[in-house]
Amino acid sequence: MSILILVDGREAGRERTGAAALKTALRLEAEQNRLGRAVSTVLVDGRETADWEEALRWGTARRVELLTVPTQQLLAEAADGMLEYLPRLEEGLFAAAVCLRDGDVAGAHRFLIPAIEGLQWYVDFLRDLGSLETRCLEGVTRVAFSLRNALRAALSAWEAGDHECLSFILERKLAPEVRAGRRWLETARAELGLLN
Repeated sequence: MSILILVDGREAGRERTGAAALKTALRLEAEQNRLGRAVSTVLVDGRETADWEEALRWGTARRVELLTVPTQQLLAEAADGMLEYLPRLEEGLFAAAVCLRDGDVAGAHRFLIPAIEGLQWYVDFLRDLGSLETRCLEGVTRVAFSLRNALRAALSAWEAGDHECLSFILERKLAPEVRAGRRWLETARAELGLLN
């Protein structure tokens, strides 16, 4: 059995094992990045999957297709989506802070769980932006560092069970970091010409 690897519909290789196919797919992805293209979708046996690396590593895939778009297009679409999402993330952080201040820990959880997932998405976006657009690396590093510090403080307050402190951190540190990151992203997007 061999695993067929395609890039934008063209055969790019065949490998005998999932591990070898993964290595080849990652190499092809890096080559596409150098050519100004980025992988937007990966199909494993005809099905789109976000966890394609795991599917190759452990699965029994027979066909893997990397679909690419120009890097600038992918970054513009991702930046637009993030700019649309960040105000909702900020609102969720504020809502959780209000719940905590009012003693409604269960209510805060309803906002914190999606906020934590959103923050992870935001950090992943920043990582990808920094790796695909090196002109952003300094700003990405600064924003990620600020977010990380605010998250550490929030986690410490959470672990200590100090809901008043956590409320303060969410409202006065983390939400403002999200807002500042949004302003930076708007500026970076315009400077890089990432406009749809």
